[in-house]
Amino acid sequence: MEKLYPGSHAIMTGVKARFYDRIMDILLLGSYRKFITDAISRMGIKPGQHVLDLGCGTGRNARIIQQHTGSTGSVTGYDISNGMISQFRRVCRDIDNIHAVQARIDKHLPYSGKCDAVFMSFVLHSLPHQSRLAVLDNCLKVLRSKGKLCILDYNENSLSRMPPAHALFFKCIECPLAFDFISRDWSAILKNRGFDIENKFFWINKFVRLIIARRN
Repeated sequence: MEKLYPGSHAIMTGVKARFYDRIMDILLLGSYRKFITDAISRMGIKPGQHVLDLGCGTGRNARIIQQHTGSTGSVTGYDISNGMISQFRRVCRDIDNIHAVQARIDKHLPYSGKCDAVFMSFVLHSLPHQSRLAVLDNCLKVLRSKGKLCILDYNENSLSRMPPAHALFFKCIECPLAFDFISRDWSAILKNRGFDIENKFFWINKFVRLIIARRN
């Protein structure tokens, strides 16, 4: 991992991968699933649509997304971590239209213009900035005209402006790349990469944000 993205926590291995959802439930006082479900419900996914889940993790998110796509749509998850992909395939093994691919998301994705939506949950902040831009360019290529890019991640911020509890949480669990992520203007970056901002939703006193952007 360090050879790919120095200073990142993007690849989960061992105990972290195996118990990731449980860890997040504890950190968010049991509200993690409800929070993710709420965010996905705001994406406006319709039955029959094809959704790409980049940095898909354990498969919990994909199962929630599939409730919106129905049996006529599909969800494809990408993750670089063998531990996460193993979890994903176990969690989603009973659903035929959910698939998993172990690969980097900042390299070529073979879905040119075929996806209705792309979802990323707490992924971009753990990548170097050039890799983030490569991922955004990939998203632009895989989305249909007016397709949606939905990014759930930390809001722009600084440690000096965060409530003390949020700042402590951020310093204790996050990688150095996350500090760079929260300092950038992501609305401007998305517009410069070919997206129009459609909506934003916030949670935890604006500590976390969902950006919904359309391919223009």
